[in-house]
Amino acid sequence: MANESARECHAILTERQAGVCLHIASLPGPYGIGEIGSPARSFIDTMQGMRLGVWQFLPTGPTAYGDSPYQSLSTFAGSEMLIGIGDLVAIGLLVESEVEELKTLPTHFVDYGTLIPIKNRLLDIAAQRFPFQASDETQARFAEFVAVNDDAWLHDYALFRILKTLHGERPWPEWKPEYVHRDKDALRELETGAAEQVRAIKIMQFLFQDQWLELRDCAHAAGVTLFGDM
Repeated sequence: MANESARECHAILTERQAGVCLHIASLPGPYGIGEIGSPARSFIDTMQGMRLGVWQFLPTGPTAYGDSPYQSLSTFAGSEMLIGIGDLVAIGLLVESEVEELKTLPTHFVDYGTLIPIKNRLLDIAAQRFPFQASDETQARFAEFVAVNDDAWLHDYALFRILKTLHGERPWPEWKPEYVHRDKDALRELETGAAEQVRAIKIMQFLFQDQWLELRDCAHAAGVTLFGDM
């Protein structure tokens, strides 16, 4: 895998290629925002047909106030707003009738103020169904995802998002002192009381990564290099 990545980097640096810069949120699609699911895979097919070899995209982290991809809440997490809703319908975590509200959103720009509460509610539903609806193989991948990432960033990210919501989305220096200073007893009490929310956030991050890996495999098979942005 390392040698393969090195060859791709060498090709980018030494071979003339045509490419495009397009933020994933700007992809066309029926659910109010471009997504890393089927809309992104369709764009890979379009690129292959146009003999474009590089797709540069903007940062994909969860966004804060102003919804700018350059103002991310995490170095490691993916933006829940980019999770492919159609893919969740396809695997039975949502049903078509539940996502109809998203189809009423504008198609020529992203109305974040309307999108975010609707999509968060749908992702919460998907996360609640995940333990019962996801296949055994998918559940095993989720367990592996948590085992690999929990101590490094995932658990802290889940607590951070819960605390940020509890404090009206204000920046962390304005939170209650026990949370600003990471008081162990306060965090332990939060973990106990918000255990379902913590698990839901971890499931959403898994769904993002699962779809991202599928997109990466699709791009690789099509000979398209995914080129990130700092």
